[in-house]
Amino acid sequence: MAYILAVHVPIAGLALLPLLFGLPLVFSPLHIAFLEMVIDPVCSIVFEAEGEEEDTMRRPPRDSAAPLVTAGFTVWSLLQGALVLVLVAGLFVAALRQELPEPDARSLAFATLVAANLGLVLINRSHGTSVLAAFSRSNPALWSVVVATAAILAAVVLILLARDLFHFGPLHGHDIAVALGCGTAVLLLLEAARKVFHPVRRAWQSLQNGRPPAINCLTLTAPNIVLSGPRNQQNLEFPIREFERGFDPRRFSGTAKFVP
Repeated sequence: MAYILAVHVPIAGLALLPLLFGLPLVFSPLHIAFLEMVIDPVCSIVFEAEGEEEDTMRRPPRDSAAPLVTAGFTVWSLLQGALVLVLVAGLFVAALRQELPEPDARSLAFATLVAANLGLVLINRSHGTSVLAAFSRSNPALWSVVVATAAILAAVVLILLARDLFHFGPLHGHDIAVALGCGTAVLLLLEAARKVFHPVRRAWQSLQNGRPPAINCLTLTAPNIVLSGPRNQQNLEFPIREFERGFDPRRFSGTAKFVP
C-alpha cells in the first residue's frame, strides 16, 4: 500500500504542474495509461510474489486494535512520492531552462519517472531489511516486469510513429544515464531515510501500545533513542538497533542505561 500512495504523488503533481506554473504539458492520458500498465502488475503480481523476510517470525504481533493506515505509514508513503516529484519536476524545469526542445524534455522526464518508479518498487519490497538484503530474495516476476517495461519504453522512444504518438523527442546516451542516475538516487536516499524513520516510528508505536507510566516523551539523538520521564526523573537511552526488529518495552531493565 505504501507503494500505491507513493507512486501516485508524482503522477498527480506532474499533471498539475503545467496548470499551476504555466509550463508545457508533461503528461497526456496516454502517458498515464503507460504508467498504470506498469503499476498494476507491480501491485498484483510482483509484490504478491515476494517471499517472507528472514525475521518475520521474530517480530511482535501487530496490535489488532491499531488502524490499518497509521499517520506514520502515510507520512512515509507521501515522503517517498514527494521526493520523486521534486526530482522529476526539477529535472523537467531545468531541461526547459536549458532550452531543450519540449518533446526532448518530456521524454527525459518520463524516462526518469519510470526509473524512479523502479526505485520505489525496490525500496518497498522490504520493510525490515536493507535493499541489498532484499536483492538476495528471488522474485522472477519483478525482473520480468522490469525487462518488459524497459523494452516497451525503448520501443516508444526508438520507433518514430510511437514517439510522435507520445510527443517524445529522442533519448541520447547521457539522457539515459541521467534517468538511471535519478532512479538510483531515489533508491539510496530513501534507504538512508528509512534507517532513521522506521526505527523511530516503531519505537513510538511500541510505546503507544505498551508505554510504561514513567515515559512521556521519545526523542532521537543518533545513534540512540532517548525516552524521557517526568521532570526530576532520569531518562532512559536505548541504541536504535533495539527498535529495528520490534521493541518490547518490558525489556527496559535489560537494555537501557540512565542518562541525565
